[in-house]
This record gives sequence, C-alpha cells and structure tokens, in this order.
Amino acid sequence: MSMRVNKRLIAIVGAVVVAAVAVVVVIMVTSGGGSAKTNDVAKGGGPRPVTSEEAERLATMGVKDYQDVGVAFHTLIVSPQGTVALNGDVDFHAIAGYGEVSGGKGRSFTLEWDGAALIAWPSKGKPTTPPATVPVSAPRERALSPSTSSVDTVLAVLLGLGERQPDDAKQVQKGGARWLGTSKIDGKTVDVMQGPSAKGPGHGSDTSLDFWVDESGNLLRVDIYLNGSTTPTQVDLDPSTYAPVRISPYLTGNGAS
Repeated sequence: MSMRVNKRLIAIVGAVVVAAVAVVVVIMVTSGGGSAKTNDVAKGGGPRPVTSEEAERLATMGVKDYQDVGVAFHTLIVSPQGTVALNGDVDFHAIAGYGEVSGGKGRSFTLEWDGAALIAWPSKGKPTTPPATVPVSAPRERALSPSTSSVDTVLAVLLGLGERQPDDAKQVQKGGARWLGTSKIDGKTVDVMQGPSAKGPGHGSDTSLDFWVDESGNLLRVDIYLNGSTTPTQVDLDPSTYAPVRISPYLTGNGAS
C-alpha cells in the first residue's frame, strides 16, 4: 500500500505542475509545520524493519479503505496564519474529496478537490464541518498545489489512501518500511509503521508517511511529515462516519459558465 501511495502522490503532483497556469489563488496555506496533536507512539523496541505479517497489513490496508468506499477525516494544520482545522470525507472510488477548512485568520471555506483541481466556496459563519449538500453557486477554483500549500499536500495524500488492488508485501519490505512501535486509538491497539518517503516536486525531498494500522489491517491514522519536518501532521480517519461525497459539476468542468 505504501509503495502505491507513493506512486499516486507523485502522479498527482506531476499533473499539478503541468496544469498550474492561470490559477485562482485561494486558501494558500504555505507552512511546512505539523499538527497541534502529539505523536504518542510507545517505541517498544522500534524502529526496525517490518515483519512479513506487518508488511502484508501495509500492503492490503488501502484495499480495505477502497472496500469501505470512503473515509471521514479530521486534522489540524499549523500555518503562519494560525492553526487551521480540516474536516470532511474522501471517496476512494471517485478519487475526490469534500471538506471544510476553518481557523487561521478566522475565514472558513467549503472545499471539493480531485487530483488536479480544487474548488472552494466562502462559508457563512465559522463552521467546522462542510454543509450537508454541496453549494450550487459558482466557486473559486485553482489547481491543486501541494508545492505551495500544506493544506493541499494533506488533500493530495488523502486521495492516495485507498487502492483497488493490494501492493506486493515483499516489495513493501524491500522498500524500507519500518515498524516504529505500538499505540492506542480509542482504546484499540495499533502498530505504527513508516512507509517510503513521498518524493516528488510538490512534496519536497522528504515528505514521509507513518501509518497507524490495527491488527485487522484498518488504517486509523496517518502522520504526514511535511517537507522534512520532525513534527507530524496527524490525520485521523474513520470509515464508520463517512458521508458519501457528492461531486460538484464545477469540479468535473461541467458547471455553469
């Protein structure tokens, strides 16, 4: 799974570099900082190379996400404008997401995005979750730009967490995946395992990912170390509260002109 996430992220970033012309700049959070949460991994002998069983769980966790269709997510991202909250849902079949970004300078935006584009609507008040129905008014729009925005980097990573086919577990082991330790999320024991770095022009030279995976292979959290930061941006994931993503015609290029 971690190997395929790496390939998809590179493909997403490559598309952004090609398409990033005449864009409208909105919600351009530019920090490489981390989440306001703490990484409470109990080392327990790590880090060490993953075992065959652990590699198998890494290799198949994206398939579990794909079988669930989508996942709800929540994260806090530290930026020069302050800490911003990002909440919403990702559809792994459509490879698109819908969410709300709030905080920072007090502004909130409703977002939809795919691997190439991001569209946004200013929100009334200060909501922390996106509206139940996608806005129908014309949005602001621009290319998804992980190279200039920490928010966009997180959005790009989220798109790559679900996969139709499993990875090769042996290749996961050979790719340098490591077991870091154990921890608990909502009382459930998880193994924290580091995947290969997500290298590419949009993510800097060292944006790495740690996966929090339970004994059944369910991915409950991903840590994103943005551009070599030692403090992770933690993204919590929950398929049980996933709300289906309704794709706006503006995201597919069929909106009113």
